[in-house]
Amino acid sequence: MTADLPGQRRGVARAGATNRPGRPRSHVADRAILDAAVDLLCKGGLEAFTIDAVAAAAGVSRPTVYRRYHDKEALLHYAVSDAFEAAMQESEFIDGFDEDPRERVLLLLGNTVRMLT
Repeated sequence: MTADLPGQRRGVARAGATNRPGRPRSHVADRAILDAAVDLLCKGGLEAFTIDAVAAAAGVSRPTVYRRYHDKEALLHYAVSDAFEAAMQESEFIDGFDEDPRERVLLLLGNTVRMLT
């Protein structure tokens, strides 16, 4: 058994460890969970945003969601961050954008709203 690093919980693998037991995680399930989370949040707000609802909408089990996100707040954080990053990347593809910085911010916000609706 290896010695635990300071601040590391016993039995938790170090970041970057490659010999994880079990099947590798499905990137399809990862994407489905984040997409379902954003969709539920946009359509029903925080009241509709539950782990059970996200799991059902993503077509995965509740434990599958909890293996990736330790609680509802963590899932919310990652889902919103992922949606914002996607909107940022979508706005970056515009070549030769010579508009005023305010126009660029408005474009980014418009892309974000379109993506979330």
